[in-house]
Amino acid sequence: MTQALGHTGHPHLKERSGDHVRPGITTVERPGDTVRHVESVSDVLTNVLSADLDNLKKTLEETDPEVFTLFVQRIL
Repeated sequence: MTQALGHTGHPHLKERSGDHVRPGITTVERPGDTVRHVESVSDVLTNVLSADLDNLKKTLEETDPEVFTLFVQRIL
């Protein structure tokens, strides 16, 4: 599956995603990272939406449409 995503194998995928994936962090701990960087309630909305926008832009820029199509076809 990693090859369908444009990687040469699992080590390449792991290397490319190193900064985005933190080994050992649980879904319970992950929200704590966001909360520690918040000074007000309105910061939550701004920070979360800004991060989502950044992630969506990066995904769009880095995803080959042909590879994405192949990936979806293989899943189906």
